[in-house]
Amino acid sequence: MKILRKIILCVLSRHIFSDVTGLLVRISRPKFLVRAVINGYFIKTLGVHTDEIEKPVNSYGSVLKFFTRRLKPGARPVDTTAGGLISPVDGVITQSGQILDNHLFEAKNRSYPFTTLIPFADEKKYNQGHYITLYLSPADYHRIHHPVSAEITHTSYIEGRLLPVNAFSLQNFSNVLPGNRRIIITYCCQNITFYMVLVGALNVGNISILYDPSFYQKADRNKNNGIVYQKAYTGMKVEKGSEAAVFNLGSTVILIFPENTFVPGTTVRDSRIKMGQLLGTLT
Repeated sequence: MKILRKIILCVLSRHIFSDVTGLLVRISRPKFLVRAVINGYFIKTLGVHTDEIEKPVNSYGSVLKFFTRRLKPGARPVDTTAGGLISPVDGVITQSGQILDNHLFEAKNRSYPFTTLIPFADEKKYNQGHYITLYLSPADYHRIHHPVSAEITHTSYIEGRLLPVNAFSLQNFSNVLPGNRRIIITYCCQNITFYMVLVGALNVGNISILYDPSFYQKADRNKNNGIVYQKAYTGMKVEKGSEAAVFNLGSTVILIFPENTFVPGTTVRDSRIKMGQLLGTLT
């Protein structure tokens, strides 16, 4: 059964299937079917909390609009600790720790080289640094927020597979996170350069960038480091807790910090966290 499941996931991870899913979740009619999927699957089966959603459930005209929903004002208070860095998403901390020998863990006994995740970064600066991996399930709130007030210097898009990023996939496939499609946001704060990596996954054919809606994701492949497209900014300042991007169906976020620049808070691996809660402090 495990082998069969792996074969099925390999087939479904082709981009065409995610493209088709993307079209299906945008369909707005028949309304009864859209509402049946939202109410029957997302709310009753997955347990989405409707009391914190910005609008009445029946006002969402498609599955995608419901999936990318906003929350009511104040539903996610943003921690105001001086120097504090908040969780950019609702999710589970699946991994957290030091980057040792240029490797990060993505699952038990499975690691991957840092440079396969961010091929253009200076690995010497990030070895012994800290990383945090946050997994978003289909039931979670899927808007991604800036973890700290900072300046964005670059946004990079690297093409890749669209394998699932759930526990089964991470335990049965190698290098899932660095091999999947991803967008890398480069921040500068207090003279610290750190990264937030948005990892695409099965059925996540698109990641919308809200601070730069025109960010182009279909440029010709750049043979240098496998980067499909990279855009530099001057004076792109963002506020902690403001919206950065949207996953159009769930995935994973990875935060990467250089050595001796981040002190983790009290949150621990495998614990749930909400957007706005304290992850640690920049030093």
